[in-house]
Amino acid sequence: MRIDVSIPDTDDAEPVQSFFGWITADTELAGSIDVTRSSSAPGHMGALDIINVTLTHLVAISNLAMVYAAWRRSRPEVPTVVFRVGAVTVTASDASPETLDRLCETLRTALDTDDAS
Repeated sequence: MRIDVSIPDTDDAEPVQSFFGWITADTELAGSIDVTRSSSAPGHMGALDIINVTLTHLVAISNLAMVYAAWRRSRPEVPTVVFRVGAVTVTASDASPETLDRLCETLRTALDTDDAS
């Protein structure tokens, strides 16, 4: 169950690096995810980085959403974050309860569909 996370609307690599740090440091996610970074295009690094999150179970989606919300609230300005499972994308531009619910529901549905195929 793989989710790709990117921050496409910035030339600054710091938000990706910061969110990666929050994900890897979270004790609730430890043991239920495997996190790596990759580039969206060969030869490109920095702002084009993608965080690859591999979940071991669907419950970790809620934990990932909570880490996203905490990270977002800790920053004065945060660009839009895109979560992708296969062809399904969720664009999150805030950490409202509605956005977090939509994020969790869409990712669960996409991962359930992905696992069934």
